[in-house]
Amino acid sequence: MKNIISMCAISAGLLSITTAIAEPVVKWEVESLVPIYFFGGSHAAIGARVDDWRVRTSCIDGGRYDYEPKNQAVERNLGKGCGVFLGYFFTPNWEVYLFVEKQSYQVTHRTTLETHRFDVIDVGPGVGYQYFIGKDFYVQPALHLYWRPSQSKVIGGSNYSLPNTDISVVARLGYRF
Repeated sequence: MKNIISMCAISAGLLSITTAIAEPVVKWEVESLVPIYFFGGSHAAIGARVDDWRVRTSCIDGGRYDYEPKNQAVERNLGKGCGVFLGYFFTPNWEVYLFVEKQSYQVTHRTTLETHRFDVIDVGPGVGYQYFIGKDFYVQPALHLYWRPSQSKVIGGSNYSLPNTDISVVARLGYRF
């Protein structure tokens, strides 16, 4: 929990530094990965768009979403996490970005219910498009590529290796001030 609070504090500091660099146009955004609420999770993010650049921080609780639905042996759920994103809008709506997220995954063996928690630092690129609904509300579908170091653990009598790479499609609902 201290790590999550620390990452959020560092992110807030980065946002402050970004807005103090010059006299650019600063637009604040708040957003959420709305689909995560359907799985009992939650997500909130705040970002500052400075000209074509955006710095964003987010915190998430993945709820019951299973990241490995085809794996018959285990279920992998995203626990709590926090991240920092640095993006560049190469058109008014298309954004490419890099991110660093501290995440925890809870892996449960489906038969024995034995559980293990993997704490990881995920890094990677993303790309998304902001579709505006009116002047200020937007929907941003995006694609993330997560990379992480190898980790494995015996769970339920079988060796489980946390994937080094995940591809994730996300959908954010946001508001620009």
